[in-house]
Amino acid sequence: MSDLQEIEYAKNIAAFHQLVSLCIDMEKVYRPESISLQPAALYQQLSACRQALEEGKECKMKLAKSIRLRDVSIQPIAQLTNNVLKELSAAKASPQTIKKALGQVKEIQESSSRKAPKKVNSNKTIGTAKSECYSQSVNHSKVIEQFDQLIQTVTIEPNYLPNKLDLKIIMLKLVLQELQSKHNAVIFAELSLNNARQHCSQLIDGHNGLIQTANDVIDYIAEITRSSGNIYRKVNAIRFIRPVKKRTIVASHK
Repeated sequence: MSDLQEIEYAKNIAAFHQLVSLCIDMEKVYRPESISLQPAALYQQLSACRQALEEGKECKMKLAKSIRLRDVSIQPIAQLTNNVLKELSAAKASPQTIKKALGQVKEIQESSSRKAPKKVNSNKTIGTAKSECYSQSVNHSKVIEQFDQLIQTVTIEPNYLPNKLDLKIIMLKLVLQELQSKHNAVIFAELSLNNARQHCSQLIDGHNGLIQTANDVIDYIAEITRSSGNIYRKVNAIRFIRPVKKRTIVASHK
């Protein structure tokens, strides 16, 4: 459910409320045999759609919050891993270990940068990962994967004994756990939003959904008013939108 679809669903719900209000005004003649078309059932369906729309909005806000928290957590990772690389160099780790860590830090920096592609001086000294270009958006899974591998690399390096607390292996592992937790929260929020959107779409656009019920109500009103009179003109002025097909349903009947 995009922002546009959310607006269209809200319009459909508002239109359905108008239709139900007209049915109440016609209480003396609006007496369908079908239980699903009776005012009590219409109000119940209206309430369910409203609730589903609100749940979708809440899920979207939760997702936005989860993404912000994840971005805050991942922001310092590039600098942190670069400091780990410098510490390895200062500790005189083996060339193989430094080369491996350099590649991992490079991957982290490329995956965690939102900068536009740009050239970087290739004559960088050990301790700063060089990169030909940066990806346009953050690849969170890649950052977490490479950070995990970097921790494994320094864990087996006997000369990696940093004095700074934030560079110690136990602290790096805590940072990794925090990143994984924030990333999983985003994945869960995305799943919740998708489920809420599908539920809302089904209630409004699906089989026996709000749109179909509205058409059945309009058909019934057209039948009892013989498609004429002030009430029918009001009903005929109500518009329902199908977000997927972008088609406007009007209450016109032959």
